[in-house]
Amino acid sequence: VRKEGSPVPYQRYINEGYFKVKQSPSRYYGVNFVQTYVTAKGVSFIDRKLEEYGGANTLNAMRMKEIEHIA
Repeated sequence: VRKEGSPVPYQRYINEGYFKVKQSPSRYYGVNFVQTYVTAKGVSFIDRKLEEYGGANTLNAMRMKEIEHIA
C-alpha cells in the first residue's frame, strides 16, 4: 500500500507489531513524510516467510513475475 508515495504495510501487520509507521511534515512539499520501520518481531516474521518459499537465495534468483503470485 502507498501513502503519499511511500510504501506502507497493511494495517494488520502494523497492529501485529511487525512494523511501525511514523509521519512527519515535509518542509518542501506540504504533505506528510511517511517512514516505515521494521521491528525485531517483523524481522523474524520476514525471515520465516522467506524460509517458507525456499529462503532469500531462492527468491533472489527468481524473476518478479514468479514472485508476484506468492504475495
